[in-house]
Amino acid sequence: MTDRGDKAAASCKVSELPFERLGEALERERAQQFVGREPELGLFDRMLAASPPFRVLLLHGPGGIGKSTLLDAMRRQARSRGLAVVQLDGRDLPGDRHSLERAFRGAIESASITPGDPAALLVDNFESLATVERWFRETLLADLPGRFRVVLAMRQQPETQWQLDAGWSRLARVHRLEDLAPDTADFLLDRLGVPVDARPGIRELVGGHPLALTLAGQLQRDDPQGDLSLIDSPQLVSELAERHLADAPSSDARRALYACALSRRLTRPLLAAMLAREDVDELFDWLRRQSFVRETVPGLVAHDLVADALCARLEHRDPESHRRLIRRGMRYLLAGVDEHGEAAITEVLYLMRGLPAIRRTFVVGRDTGWHTDRLREGDADILAGLVEGEWGPHARQWFETWVVEAPEWLAVLRDRMGRPLGMSFFLDAEAIDRELAAADPAVRAFRDHVRQHAPIRRGERAMLARFLLARADGESLPAGIAQLQCHNAFMPVSVKGLAISGSVRPDNEVNRTQAHYSGIRPLADTEFSQDGQPFFIMGHDWRVEPFADWIDGVIERLVMRGEPASRERQAEIMRREEFDAAVRYMLEAMSKGEPLDRIELARSLMVQRARSMGPKQGAGEILFELVWRAIGELQEHKRGAHLVAVLHHTYIDPQPKQRAAAHEAGLAYGTYRRRLREATAALTDRLWQWERAASRPDSG
Repeated sequence: MTDRGDKAAASCKVSELPFERLGEALERERAQQFVGREPELGLFDRMLAASPPFRVLLLHGPGGIGKSTLLDAMRRQARSRGLAVVQLDGRDLPGDRHSLERAFRGAIESASITPGDPAALLVDNFESLATVERWFRETLLADLPGRFRVVLAMRQQPETQWQLDAGWSRLARVHRLEDLAPDTADFLLDRLGVPVDARPGIRELVGGHPLALTLAGQLQRDDPQGDLSLIDSPQLVSELAERHLADAPSSDARRALYACALSRRLTRPLLAAMLAREDVDELFDWLRRQSFVRETVPGLVAHDLVADALCARLEHRDPESHRRLIRRGMRYLLAGVDEHGEAAITEVLYLMRGLPAIRRTFVVGRDTGWHTDRLREGDADILAGLVEGEWGPHARQWFETWVVEAPEWLAVLRDRMGRPLGMSFFLDAEAIDRELAAADPAVRAFRDHVRQHAPIRRGERAMLARFLLARADGESLPAGIAQLQCHNAFMPVSVKGLAISGSVRPDNEVNRTQAHYSGIRPLADTEFSQDGQPFFIMGHDWRVEPFADWIDGVIERLVMRGEPASRERQAEIMRREEFDAAVRYMLEAMSKGEPLDRIELARSLMVQRARSMGPKQGAGEILFELVWRAIGELQEHKRGAHLVAVLHHTYIDPQPKQRAAAHEAGLAYGTYRRRLREATAALTDRLWQWERAASRPDSG
């Protein structure tokens, strides 16, 4: 057949294809790739019966174990049985009860469920609703019609109350998702196109973890001759993160991967802001196709394991780019604080988790199970004991007074079991009893400061955190206090008319130092003593510096300040495995023709030594010359000509494809791959010898 005939036949075939939406094709592909989980689907099938043995199924398991894909399979199963399905993601639901109830009931109503017909409610990432889990169970779930079957998927084991409560224990079933069985894992690898002889090695390497199996299978499929020599799943994920970066089509695509890893939800506008460019549609669509990126309504979400590996890699190897991406993302998100309030701050805090000062202080992006809640029966005695233990008996007396007189702004920090860990107890300074306010040394000092230095006007509020403390955990700043500070950070955008806020703190170096980074300064004339312990009040006038401006200053102090000099030195002295990884990254950069000035090896000791002994050159230039020299010395090897040739055509004068490099080196492709591994190992050894020599005190 002629070319024209071939084209006509192809056109005819295309025109005969039935109309199919892209989403339908995507669903079909997902269904074909789904394997295993027969016990869980069997449990769900029993739930769908007319008289089910239970009506709520609580699935839990670690990240990457397949909860989301299982919920998708359950959705398909329910629809095949004629059930209407409501599918929600806990990460997309608001955290406060009023907004959550509105969003929840709105989703149910918008599903167009015929009255009387059975229906399924599937909620993914339910751990995101930990702060309101009990209320969600007793209010929203309890109010659902009996025809609903509910599946809640989460990372942590559900609250014990699900199994202890006389009613819920009969209606709910808790089930842990385990790794895939060997035969199911083998079936998954078969679906991924992994050869039979390669499957045992992958299963031995990663076990039955579905995400690790998928990524390892992709790695083997993309590089059949490569060695999977890693010893556990976290290292594999790190290596696969490197491989995804290496396979990225451009430097902008790699930066987009980093932006996705840093963000809680990556939207197109946020990506544009972080990359400082407008045309991000192509990059965003490329991100959507990555195996470890999941698309949700609010934006793209990178899997936690891969995201953590990418973030750690960027911070370690290019700290300036790490800070730049965070800074741009924060500025964009903070522009929406007035409109989105606490939701925008949540996104900002997640971005900030990568900053060393924040990471040392705040618990962000980690599911501790802690949450803030209102005061409950039995809490007051526990909290009073905490106050006395930390601040003394007179402080306890004032807590017991205020918890009776003005408990409205008391937020209790609880662990996953609901036990009180600490509290943030605010008082509306102008609304409380005047005689009590005058007698309490902390409230009196705050009110005096407000009157003398920052008088409030009609409709404005002055709020004092009279008690901000948590159970000590051995850290310089207890992590519980940091969690409460996150809670309090929302007040300027959530409390109407807030003009000035203050917080009572023990007068010590930790609290004084924190003021440097937070911008919440010590208020004048607020020092006082109680039970022999000195205190002072930190505070901020939100009329002088509004919330968005204040947190912009926090960005400058935390993001722009850079790292201490000692950290730079520590980064330069690498262990052998770190050095080997840095060499691999350098060679990837060379193969793409990228500059070497900002990579990790450019800060190595051997580069520093060469720079101090020769003419003034950039670190990247010196590194390239060292690599060139090391490759030249490989001529002494018994296969030196081949080793030099494969390195030259792969990295020094790189060819677009490895097969082209093999051709230029005069080698068969299989031989080229073996020689390339051998040459890379020899080159790494030679560079490591120079690095070791440069680390000796007498190396000058």
